[in-house]
Amino acid sequence: MARLGMDWQTLASARQNLIQAGLVAYEEPLYQVLDLSPCIENHPKSRTRMDAPIAIGNLFKQILGESS
Repeated sequence: MARLGMDWQTLASARQNLIQAGLVAYEEPLYQVLDLSPCIENHPKSRTRMDAPIAIGNLFKQILGESS
């Protein structure tokens, strides 16, 4: 939470959104980033390809609709 600058509730909400989107698997204390290729190519809200790495904090902010 400290690294991402989020409180517990924000982190839990962002994690749940990532799980529902099929982007991560989570079993405390481990996160697994799932293959992004099918999600990005087929997701109707996708605006850009993920050709470059992105910081997980920025990804959470994008999912929550916050500006980075």
